[in-house]
Amino acid sequence: LAAREDLPAGRVTSRGRIEWLLDEAAAA
Repeated sequence: LAAREDLPAGRVTSRGRIEWLLDEAAAA
């Protein structure tokens, strides 16, 4: 996966990033 620089600041944490990745996978 390419690094995303447009992630909201609130999701920088490892937990938030994992949740974001799961959301991206679900939306794919």
